[in-house]
Amino acid sequence: MKKNRFKRITICAATGLLILLFLVSCGYKFSGKEKVAGGISELNVFMFKNLTIENQVTPIITNDLINELSRGGITILNRFGEAGNKSVPTISGTIRFISTETISRINISASNEQRVKITVDVKLAGAGGKTLRLLENISEQEDYKIYADKRHSENTRNNAIKILSKRLAEKIYLMLTEDF
Repeated sequence: MKKNRFKRITICAATGLLILLFLVSCGYKFSGKEKVAGGISELNVFMFKNLTIENQVTPIITNDLINELSRGGITILNRFGEAGNKSVPTISGTIRFISTETISRINISASNEQRVKITVDVKLAGAGGKTLRLLENISEQEDYKIYADKRHSENTRNNAIKILSKRLAEKIYLMLTEDF
């Protein structure tokens, strides 16, 4: 009887150890409140400056970054540069480029598929305005179909921009929260 009990305890302990090792080896971590460079957990986020002619991307990219930071547990005190506490660190950014290129053609004069690429810079400044982290030339791209109906093609391009904006936000978040 004691042998069976000892055997069950050993099997349970071994199973628990295997599960623990599996979680550790997969890089699993228990979620909690993340912090960006320098242990910052509260931020003001300013509307990105847009150097392109496509004004509609500014709120999309800024909102996606705010959502990604919030999802990660970062407290956003002021959005879009509203007047607020100057002693709080800030994130600001610049949309540097938006480019579109043809990646496949129906014929010499008609595209079948295009790729849109967005490049941004992001600056994390401490409470005193000192730059804590400067992320330059962060890019993402997304392919989209071209249709005979111009409006439909514009919609697929806009959807591609929304997809890559979310990927940009994820990439920026990871870069801001990684140890350096």
